[in-house]
Amino acid sequence: MTQRIDDFQSEISLAGGAAMPNLWRVQLPSLGEYDTRSLNLLCRASATPGRSINQTELQLGLVRKQIANGYGVTTIPMTFLVLNDGMILEYFERWMHQAINQETYEIGYYKDYTYQIQIDLLKKGFAQSLFKKQFKLPIPTSIKNRLPSIGPINFRQGEIDLQLALKDQTIYTYKLLEAYPSALTGVALSNDPANSFMEINVEFTFRDWTSTAGEAMAKGGDIFGKAINKLTDKLLDKLGI
Repeated sequence: MTQRIDDFQSEISLAGGAAMPNLWRVQLPSLGEYDTRSLNLLCRASATPGRSINQTELQLGLVRKQIANGYGVTTIPMTFLVLNDGMILEYFERWMHQAINQETYEIGYYKDYTYQIQIDLLKKGFAQSLFKKQFKLPIPTSIKNRLPSIGPINFRQGEIDLQLALKDQTIYTYKLLEAYPSALTGVALSNDPANSFMEINVEFTFRDWTSTAGEAMAKGGDIFGKAINKLTDKLLDKLGI
């Protein structure tokens, strides 16, 4: 079966574009004392959870079938950037310390070291210019350059730029239930000239995961963008710009 390129492009447009693997965010637990925003920003790589169906063979007469008898989930790897304050190292060492006390070697209660981790797949927002015009300010340049910008008005550039900006939207959310770091890999050190940043790899084990669709509209995103463009064109025509 042949498919036209126009049909393929139309399908992508109706769905609001193709999902990008570099638009995502991770929400880690604070453990009661850490800034979750800083932790999330330091996450450089992650993955979505998977699930496999366990099977067993059932034979009825001469007919054999593979039927489901359970399921399993895989661990999730994540990579984090290490800063000079060492906060990310301390964070994961303290979290793992809740599972096994490294001083007394006592094992903690399961409910005390398991938390929920959230992984969001995002759709990039956009900014649409609604009105843009240059103007002249009859004051000396030395004074004009000191004036601050107020909303869409930039006094230094002598410009009014009114934009409609939409923030990133969530298209899909995964929640890792009862998760904890089960492996923290060491970092290889060397005397080679510094040409990269230090990173740590962490593996997370969890009991199960759930998923839900986000607030981003799967259909009609392109229609909304076209409507904004038409409204902008009419506004500029009325203003004679």
